Amino acid sequence: MPIAGKSLVYTFDNANAPETHKTQYFEVIANRAFYKDGWMASTTPKNLPWQGHPVPTEDPVKDYKWELYDLTKDFTQSNDIAAKNPEKLKEMQKAFMEEAEKYKVFPFDDRYIDRVNPENRPKFNVGRTEYVFHQGLSRITEGMAPNLKNTSFSIKADIDVKEGDEGMIITQGGYFAGFALMLQKGNQLFLMHSHIIQIINGLSSLHQH
Repeated sequence: MPIAGKSLVYTFDNANAPETHKTQYFEVIANRAFYKDGWMASTTPKNLPWQGHPVPTEDPVKDYKWELYDLTKDFTQSNDIAAKNPEKLKEMQKAFMEEAEKYKVFPFDDRYIDRVNPENRPKFNVGRTEYVFHQGLSRITEGMAPNLKNTSFSIKADIDVKEGDEGMIITQGGYFAGFALMLQKGNQLFLMHSHIIQIINGLSSLHQH
């Protein structure tokens, strides 16, 4: 997948090199902005950053107010001159839409936490009680993985172990919580929430084949 944009390497040896990155679009949760040749057009945010479940707008394309700034004279963006320069604002809005089309920004969606809620995605783990995973599997999304929250479970691992071997057998979780079953210094370790819950000493407890 090609990476869009321009290299900044030319500035490393010359901090005063003329700017070559003339345009830049922005879009985050339907908040939009467009920079071109010293001008900045941007939408006024409808929701505060800490509002996790804002009421979505009916039409994110049309329901946002736009602001306009001349950054060559007002780099702090304290003087909105959109009302005095309607044609310039239209030019910047049109340019933004062209960039949005080019870089697959559509559709706009100003929902926040609702967009990343796993409950909104297809779930293939509902009703399942047994999973089989094979060597080489690196990542499974939450909707595909076993749901082990607030329930008892068991793990059976069929592995080949030589003396001195260490490493992860299986791990599941994310930023806030998770578990790991591993071999470390001749022990099987089970860790939960970064606290050691159980340590089985030695490899003798492993079933030999």
